[in-house]
Amino acid sequence: MINTSEAAETMSICGVMAQVLPEKMQEVRARMLDEIAGLEVHGVGENGKMVITVESNNYSETGKRISDLQKIKGVLSASMIYQHTETLDDE
Repeated sequence: MINTSEAAETMSICGVMAQVLPEKMQEVRARMLDEIAGLEVHGVGENGKMVITVESNNYSETGKRISDLQKIKGVLSASMIYQHTETLDDE
């Protein structure tokens, strides 16, 4: 088991699919980008689907950011589709 207090710095990236009320899309997108650090919107469908990545320096923080995303008014669902974590080198 890894002692997290001694673990090397990591990077966590999650791919997320969000379903948003189509009529709230612009408002929700603006709030996401303003309120959630490390969030990037990659695609938006007319049906309210959004393809998003969330990045942070650890898995727990990434999970918190996805949870915060789910709490934004107008977001019907947000599901993690992919998750990748790697240790960052000093270089």
